Amino acid sequence: GTMSETHWEFVSGLLIESFDADAAIRDPALRKLQECQRMSLYHSVLMTIVENSNAHANARHIAAICLKNNAARFWLDRSTEGALCAAISDEEKDNLRTRLLRASLAA
Repeated sequence: GTMSETHWEFVSGLLIESFDADAAIRDPALRKLQECQRMSLYHSVLMTIVENSNAHANARHIAAICLKNNAARFWLDRSTEGALCAAISDEEKDNLRTRLLRASLAA
């Protein structure tokens, strides 16, 4: 499947719920996040959350950490058969580079 950057509110909510002390909230959120990670443009959605000043501060921090961790794992071309996360396409890499550069210059 494919995500779009309009999914940021949904993913943001899942990120917050994934750290809830209540397992009845946390566990379903973690399962849904794992499904999202397999979709293309997931990393762009994370970047949208990081950039969005209207997003919950904790969600922005968690999204930044997830983006860093997943980029470190999935940026290079690797076999993604059975992988927990979708490979980052060349188009998405270009988009993320531009947005990361812009965000670092604005900081």
